[in-house]
Amino acid sequence: MAFIQMKYVVASILEQFEIIPVRSDQLVFVPLLTVHMAGGLKVSVRRRDQQLR
Repeated sequence: MAFIQMKYVVASILEQFEIIPVRSDQLVFVPLLTVHMAGGLKVSVRRRDQQLR
């Protein structure tokens, strides 16, 4: 139940922001126990325009 609540809170916060990848290179996924991207995922985060809502 805590995971569901955590996802809800994160989703409600993230909808207020625009997340844009910095580079347009091809992403390389590293398949381990938890999948991640080689070198990470560099993004630019900015607040969404409040008038669009």
